[in-house]
Amino acid sequence: MYNIPDFDAMLEPFREKMREVSARYQNIVNASIQRLIKQFRDFLAELDKYYSLEDVEKYIFVCEEMRKFGWTVSYKNPYIDELHVLINSYYNGCIERNEYIERVDSTLLKFITDFDLVKINEVVELNPDRKILLSKAIDLYKQKNYDASIPLLLIQLDGLSRDILRLNSRLSVFTKRNYEENIRSAVHRQFNKDLTDKEDIITRMIIANITVFDNFSVSMTASSNDIESLFNECKIHSKFSRHSVLHGIDCSYGNELNAAKSLSFLIYLKEALPILLWIHEYEDES
Repeated sequence: MYNIPDFDAMLEPFREKMREVSARYQNIVNASIQRLIKQFRDFLAELDKYYSLEDVEKYIFVCEEMRKFGWTVSYKNPYIDELHVLINSYYNGCIERNEYIERVDSTLLKFITDFDLVKINEVVELNPDRKILLSKAIDLYKQKNYDASIPLLLIQLDGLSRDILRLNSRLSVFTKRNYEENIRSAVHRQFNKDLTDKEDIITRMIIANITVFDNFSVSMTASSNDIESLFNECKIHSKFSRHSVLHGIDCSYGNELNAAKSLSFLIYLKEALPILLWIHEYEDES
């Protein structure tokens, strides 16, 4: 077992910042921190047992392609291998674009439909003041009221991303520069020699999750003109965008598929949050 550092001390800055966000909810805040501690331990254990560097690189490859559809995929998604096969089939000319889009969307729609949304409570409760609106958005989704659910989800996901950046200002540093060596150094400092054979895997997995987090805001804010052009050039495979929905440009957004794509980011955060928040240990040595 790894020599895990003192997570209580490591996450103390988050306690302070979460108290600032909502001082009225101390019990919820403390419970959220304890869940993050356990989840990061679980993350390390899973990397050791189940993930090779090849697995991580496959995940990165799949994530990059799925964002062209408006999907956000967590490293625990059970369809990574299936999606990887589909991607290769498309780019090797074995299936047409329409079939590719249909099969990718149906695969991930099934994942969202089967997912137990109760599991995302720790993300919803990250900011208790936001919990009410996120809970309403999820209830509307369950009621198949997609016209109402989608804009509420998109607005609150944007706010939730800002909450995470407020809790961990390091993320905004990482997403604006070449950060691989900095993360590798942070991993090495944190775990010393205990993870020598896993440093590449952990570093690449952390990078993958930061990149997915950053790409969400980029892919969902493109203008409607850009979306149309990129879609016609086959550079993306979905016209769904936050910009078009919230600015009233897209009036036909209200369907189960787009609602599921919005929810996929929330499910991703459920798995990625401990990884994203761990990076506060990074110290800018430049």
